[in-house]
Amino acid sequence: MADLSTHKLSIAGREFTSRLILGTGG
Repeated sequence: MADLSTHKLSIAGREFTSRLILGTGG
């Protein structure tokens, strides 16, 4: 269960970072 939660959080963090980079970098 903990693994799944961590994996979900990792994906969310990566998506957030991707959006941030795309939004800032254009």
